[in-house]
Amino acid sequence: MTQMRTDKFYSIDHSQKIFAADSDNAYSSTSPDFFGDMTDNFFEGKEYREFEDLGREGNLRKFRIRMENGTQNAVTVFIDETTGIMVRQEFTRPDTESGTQISYIYEIKDLRTEVDDSVFVLPTGYRKVTWDEYSSPIKKNR
Repeated sequence: MTQMRTDKFYSIDHSQKIFAADSDNAYSSTSPDFFGDMTDNFFEGKEYREFEDLGREGNLRKFRIRMENGTQNAVTVFIDETTGIMVRQEFTRPDTESGTQISYIYEIKDLRTEVDDSVFVLPTGYRKVTWDEYSSPIKKNR
């Protein structure tokens, strides 16, 4: 699936070859929230108390972060020094039920800051559907 913002906000399902376009804020009321849920932790921008520089790994600068709320969660971020963009976050938190650690990794790979304009064009042959039609298969698969 792809989400794209150009003249409107588009969600594109490549497996079904369909897309939905935002008009009159239809997206905000009926959109699938799978991608938002998945990426919120990566892009949201949390408040942190302390950054500890852990050095470099290749062209990435690595930082350990202590969270503002004092939780036992461990957070490590990786900054691409050539672009200044955070490209990886690693979260570890205790699982109170099992007594083990749960880890999540969010990562951007193969990031290119210069792309061909054709990347922002709807694919030929895809069918436009309503937000309800677009989101109903996603809701069924949850």
